[in-house]
Amino acid sequence: MKYLFLLLLSVISFRALAQSPFRPLPKEKTVPRTKLFKALSAQDSTENAWRFTANIVAYAEPGNILMAGIGYGYQHLKYNVSTEKWDAKWSVSAVGFAGGSVAPTTPASIASFGIMGGINNNLFMAGPIYNPGAKQFGVALSIGISLNN
Repeated sequence: MKYLFLLLLSVISFRALAQSPFRPLPKEKTVPRTKLFKALSAQDSTENAWRFTANIVAYAEPGNILMAGIGYGYQHLKYNVSTEKWDAKWSVSAVGFAGGSVAPTTPASIASFGIMGGINNNLFMAGPIYNPGAKQFGVALSIGISLNN
């Protein structure tokens, strides 16, 4: 299973945009003469990139725990002409959570890790998580933001 995951990760890496995750994505180069010209010139722009995400609040089950975290993952982005920003249509991110866990029993079990899938500019994210301190699996639902602009 881990070899399949590594193979999938390497294939996705080669397809992604090779750029720094800390640098903003380039804006579409359009001539702002009219809104019609601007809309026609950039309406189908898409990119794939490795970017950061922030999970503002996540709910984990079992345990009914609230958490917060940050992640890094692969995003399929589409340029929004009206806001002049990139929106993530979907994403898959490796996420680390703190401030809670699947089942916090000791201070060592306060961190959880997982793989989250996101939609709607990473506003809604969900996926499996694992707590190494408690040695327990769970599921998390999250509200987050995309850090790609």
